[in-house]
Amino acid sequence: MALLNSYYLFGLLAVGVPILIHILQRDRVQRITFPAVRFLLGASQKITRTQRLRELLLMLLRAALVACLALALTRPFLTGSAASAGGGLGVLVLAVDTSGSMRIGGRLEAAKKLALERLAKCEPGARVGLVAFDHAPNVKVAPTPDHAQVRAAIEDLKEGYGGTNLVAAMQRADQLLQGDDYREAVKTLCVYGDFPRSGWASYDGQWRLSSGVGLELKPVAATAAENAGVTQVSMPRSTVASPRAEAIHARVMNFGAQDRKGVKVTLSFNGKPAEEKSIHLRPNEGEIVHFRHVFDTPGDAFGTITVDADDGFAPDNTYHFNVRVLPRIQVRVFNGGVARKKSEDEAHFLKAALSVEGSPFEVREIAAEAAKAADFEGCDAAVLTSVTRLPKAAQDALEAYLERGGGALFWPGESTELEGFNAAFASIAPCRLKEVVRYDRKGDGVPLAEIDYTHRIFRLFAAPQSGELTQARFFAYAMVTDSQLAQVRARYLDGRPALLERAVGSNGGMTLLFTSSAGLGWNDFGRKGGLFVPFVHEAVRYLAVRGEAVTTAQVGQAVVLTVAGESGELTPPEGDTVALKSGPQSFVPALPGLHVLAHGEQVERFAVNLDPDESDTTALDPEEVQSAVSSNPEGEQRTIDGVKVLVAASGEAKERMEKGQGWGWYVLVLLVVGLVGEHILANHTSRN
Repeated sequence: MALLNSYYLFGLLAVGVPILIHILQRDRVQRITFPAVRFLLGASQKITRTQRLRELLLMLLRAALVACLALALTRPFLTGSAASAGGGLGVLVLAVDTSGSMRIGGRLEAAKKLALERLAKCEPGARVGLVAFDHAPNVKVAPTPDHAQVRAAIEDLKEGYGGTNLVAAMQRADQLLQGDDYREAVKTLCVYGDFPRSGWASYDGQWRLSSGVGLELKPVAATAAENAGVTQVSMPRSTVASPRAEAIHARVMNFGAQDRKGVKVTLSFNGKPAEEKSIHLRPNEGEIVHFRHVFDTPGDAFGTITVDADDGFAPDNTYHFNVRVLPRIQVRVFNGGVARKKSEDEAHFLKAALSVEGSPFEVREIAAEAAKAADFEGCDAAVLTSVTRLPKAAQDALEAYLERGGGALFWPGESTELEGFNAAFASIAPCRLKEVVRYDRKGDGVPLAEIDYTHRIFRLFAAPQSGELTQARFFAYAMVTDSQLAQVRARYLDGRPALLERAVGSNGGMTLLFTSSAGLGWNDFGRKGGLFVPFVHEAVRYLAVRGEAVTTAQVGQAVVLTVAGESGELTPPEGDTVALKSGPQSFVPALPGLHVLAHGEQVERFAVNLDPDESDTTALDPEEVQSAVSSNPEGEQRTIDGVKVLVAASGEAKERMEKGQGWGWYVLVLLVVGLVGEHILANHTSRN
């Protein structure tokens, strides 16, 4: 029982008024005994007792009427199971965690048992719904009075491999509780799971449960599990076939209090061990394991990194990945500044950088004025150094190449006529060239300053001891204009753009423009091999392989698959093959392991892994969730099955519930009936 206007309870003090009036109005007469009326004494005493009884009843009735009036003004209503039993208005939503961490120690079975016990306590006819959740909520049963359907759905729940999003689950359940059919119902949300702290990471601090929704949180695991697993791997998403070894780094974490010595970590490819390391995992600490592998065969290299950890959570002991090994990148260098002297040749340092030992590039130099349309056949990346224009056939072929999804890098120089460049390449270049800014070569020139280290070209330089691009000095560069369609990836210290990027066409075509030269005429960049070589490699590799299909993903993460031809088939690690339609489409993997996409004559593979957050099972304090999302922190505190529950009933919800039940009107009717009774009884209780 709850009261909408509890302050009217002070009206109960008025109950004393009828009592006080009856006391003050009692007859005070002097008793005189007359011998003549002694024979009437017995009859008089009987009448007096009846009169006193009527007066007492009248006093109590008037006091009760005053109490009824005060109670009616408080507008009482029922909450909890009492409301359900009285009016069948209770609505309950059970939310059960089915994420990857619920595989530990039978946690899901424990959650299902608690949910079934809660269902059994519901009154017949009360509506019950079921939401299963991992990285996203899934409504298994909308609120229904058919408890058998809900029971069967609970028993059928199975663990998945996704992460935990407790916030999304509660928001979806709250939406179910706001149905128009039960606006006046008493609403309760019960959540069952292991409540990992990662499941609360998306909470923004603003969202609350709707007013009037009671919240019950039932954890099934009080402590973190003794678990070790591979949580992160750094490896090339794609690479070019080369005899040079590539680095693969794996982070292995120990999430328990157990000290683990001599833990074996194995790198395997296509099911065969390639390298093994032994590490020491201290309690609640991690270790970085370094591997090196030579990717010298074009094709997909499917691999795993496995940690030999005897724990209760096997899915995170293996990390799956796929490296797409491409053939050598075919680069066409169109040189508009050919010179006999190497130091004056605009493409000399560029060709040298692309041709270093172990390079993944195969370079062919072409004089700009001799370029032909056939030069773009089989081209993976085009570089134009100090080029003003190309012959008409080659110009058209370049534009068609970009429309097909190709990539080109423009590098102006002394031989570039700016107006001619703008006329020839305005439709595909990131910008127009305005004029050349020059600094005194006897001075320090101007360095690069604002660099987007998150971009794939510069990501290599973000790591410690990977070279400092600001060491290069630029003594001349072209100012730009009309760059609205481009993104600036680097600027000089004076704020003007150094590297610009533009998307071309609808098939992923891309152009880059570096506003200074590739030779030594405008800068000393080419002399700094430790900076120039990796920059050129990353820029050309970005143009050649930036648009490759996904190779490694995560359970619950949407993957865009592009199917060429009329249809395709996707084969997951387990289960049936999925038919896919033609064109790009979104796919959300549910299982870790290797997925194979076959479409036309192409076969693509990508690896899927468990959400790494599931490895850390550190539990969230349910009271923290309780206080954060309850719609009214001053709501009613109750204890249900040993769990503290905050029934967050705001004034608005209370009023809806009170209107739906109408107990105050019943009390008013009782008051009217009592007034009629009081009138009749008062008329039969004469004081004369």
